[in-house]
Amino acid sequence: MLLAAGVAAGLGGTVAAGWLSYLWRAGAAGQAVAAVALPVLLAVLFTGCRAAGWGMGSRLGAGLPAIGWGGSVFALIAVTSGGDMVLTSTAIDYCYLFGGLTAVGVAVVLTEPG
Repeated sequence: MLLAAGVAAGLGGTVAAGWLSYLWRAGAAGQAVAAVALPVLLAVLFTGCRAAGWGMGSRLGAGLPAIGWGGSVFALIAVTSGGDMVLTSTAIDYCYLFGGLTAVGVAVVLTEPG
């Protein structure tokens, strides 16, 4: 269930990051909204992984949603003949990708081993 929850979070979060990319290109007001929404999105991702680890009582609990999130995000950013699928090459998308990897990584490391 935790792996499936991570996949769902990755799919939903990546679509949300696509909307942040749209806002980023909309001008200064859109960039301000995206700059506020991105840390909130990453904090929710971090908190979800930490809560899963706390609930299961091990790093495996935090690692399963992290693996599911990473797998679904990397599946959605695969380059096809038509270009990127969901995330484009904007600064906010790179911040989501690398910030999300950092958030789930830190969540796993900070979880007490069982």
